[in-house]
Amino acid sequence: MVILKLASEIIEDGNLNKLNSLLSMPMTQELVQTLRRIFLYLQDKKLFVISYGSEWNQWNFKNNNKQNESNQIDNFLNVKWSVFLRLLFQHSFYSDLLLNIEQTINCPPYVRLVDVSVEKGIDIPIHSNYFEVLQYITLDFDKFIMLLKRFPEIELKDKAQFTIFIQKQLSKISNDQERLLFSKLINTHLVDKVDNPLVLADFLQNCVDNGNLELKINSLQSLLILITRFNYNLENFYDRLIQIIVTDGAFECSSKSKLLKLIDVATKSSKVPMQTLVKIIQSILKACLKETCSLQLVAAQITFNIFKKHITLKQFLQQGEAQLIEIASYQNHWHPEIKRIISYLEDDLSIFDYFNLNDVIELQDQQLLEAQF
Repeated sequence: MVILKLASEIIEDGNLNKLNSLLSMPMTQELVQTLRRIFLYLQDKKLFVISYGSEWNQWNFKNNNKQNESNQIDNFLNVKWSVFLRLLFQHSFYSDLLLNIEQTINCPPYVRLVDVSVEKGIDIPIHSNYFEVLQYITLDFDKFIMLLKRFPEIELKDKAQFTIFIQKQLSKISNDQERLLFSKLINTHLVDKVDNPLVLADFLQNCVDNGNLELKINSLQSLLILITRFNYNLENFYDRLIQIIVTDGAFECSSKSKLLKLIDVATKSSKVPMQTLVKIIQSILKACLKETCSLQLVAAQITFNIFKKHITLKQFLQQGEAQLIEIASYQNHWHPEIKRIISYLEDDLSIFDYFNLNDVIELQDQQLLEAQF
């Protein structure tokens, strides 16, 4: 009742001198809701203007009130503002924050405002870890993705809470489009920021097993990062890669360039069994025979790179351990460049450099024809 009485005196009677009395009370959710009403009242009366500087921690208030209560408004805005902002987050007033505080998500990154405000010293005990607070916010997926892109480097002390925040958001993702958008951020915005990148593994494996083709490719690419950088043990990685290669449309989808580069990178490991390498070569040579000439050129280059990296592969085939009958179509290919690359396999590969797929991966057939003549 006291809170409502004070709020009524402030809003209905315009008695801003009551602000200090209200702000001295314990910060309950009821008080937060009341502070919100007062904030909107002050904003609606145009008693102040919020402005943001060029840096994420620059924000100022211009007081438009010339009455004798101006000191009270200054105190509310400049001293208690950080508490109010913090509690908006803590009590999930996310939409109000975006709607009524001039879209602070456009002030990069907006959650840092909360952290800096708390670090400046607030006389009311509020938890200083903004990632823990973010767990209580209802974020729609687009805002979640926007938030990830805006995060700076995560300090070591914050990584555990950041990881929990990410895991909770992952549990809310409901369709392949959202999974795809998230998977594309793992390598660039997440893998070095969570305290244990392997917590992403289950999500990625599920995407590879159950997602559409584009999602499978992007997720398997991220799994390779976990394997090579963080020693994640995924025994059937290459089986999953081969399954994608032989899937109809794998080299026609928008992620075909990623798939080709993934094959090239994944086969560089010295731990890949010879039989697995043969299966990968067989799969890509056969799959690309149904595709454009430019893709057949890339398949030939990948095959060359595999043979060059694994010098015992040629001996493995000569001993009859496996066969590459698919290579015959490339040995007799109508395009001289493809035929030439395959012919190198009979030579000492140490005298040649690896092929850089970036040089040809986006080539069109017309460009190959022009180069030929």
